[in-house]
Amino acid sequence: HYQVDAFQIVINMADEVEDAYIAFERLSAACYHFLGAKIDLLGIVRTDENMGQSIRSQSPLMRSAPASGAASDLTSLAVELDAIRNSASAQKTTRPVLDLLSELDVD
Repeated sequence: HYQVDAFQIVINMADEVEDAYIAFERLSAACYHFLGAKIDLLGIVRTDENMGQSIRSQSPLMRSAPASGAASDLTSLAVELDAIRNSASAQKTTRPVLDLLSELDVD
C-alpha cells in the first residue's frame, strides 16, 4: 500500500521504559499480523511532568528543563534522526536536528 518496507515508531509518554518495550512489541506484532508491515522502534519519550509545565508556559522543553528525562529522550531521538538522515542523504549538506532544536524560539 505505502511502498515503504519499514516504519519507525516513537513510543511517547511511557511511564516506564519496560512498559514502552512491551507496548512496542504488541504494536509490532499487530502491524505484522494485520498489515504485513515491519516496524522498528526509533525511540522512547518518557512521561515527564516538565513536559506539561513546558506546554503550559509555552516554553520549549529543551530550554525550560534541559536536564529532564523527556529532554534527554528527545535529544537521543534527535541524534538517531540525524544518523538516519545522514545515512539516507550522504551527498546532501543538511543541518543537524540538534542544531534546529537549539534554535527554537517561541518568545
